Amino acid sequence: MLFRSKTAMSPLIATVLLIAFAVALGTMIMNWSSGMAPGEHTPSQSYCKEVSITTTDSICHDGIGLHFSIKNDGKKRMDGLIIRFENVDMDTDLRIKQAVLVPNERLDKIQSTSYPGEETQVTFIPMVMDDGELHECFDGGFAQNKLPIC
Repeated sequence: MLFRSKTAMSPLIATVLLIAFAVALGTMIMNWSSGMAPGEHTPSQSYCKEVSITTTDSICHDGIGLHFSIKNDGKKRMDGLIIRFENVDMDTDLRIKQAVLVPNERLDKIQSTSYPGEETQVTFIPMVMDDGELHECFDGGFAQNKLPIC
């Protein structure tokens, strides 16, 4: 009998190899699919790297409109602005597509909007143009926790 001297792979080694293969395959799929979820923002996107805005004055509401002053502190042009109002009752975004600021330029504006209440957090998010589309740059913005009356 010639086949008696040949031995098969031990069950322990087979189990270890199967687990190692499954982990390697899972890691490869996770790396391949990262960033593919729609609506997911990644701060490392190239069009947002040099975008930064700050406030140069207090932000307030006079019952008719939102008074704000922002400055482009970044090295890249800002092509739009999102003003997000967040409180217990609502979350609202106001998009201003004509808010173009080159670096070191300041924008003083009164944006007509209803008063959402003093306990509202106001977040300013710059937008930049890339490949003909406006993109939000969440890390380049700022927030104010309360919205006082002017």
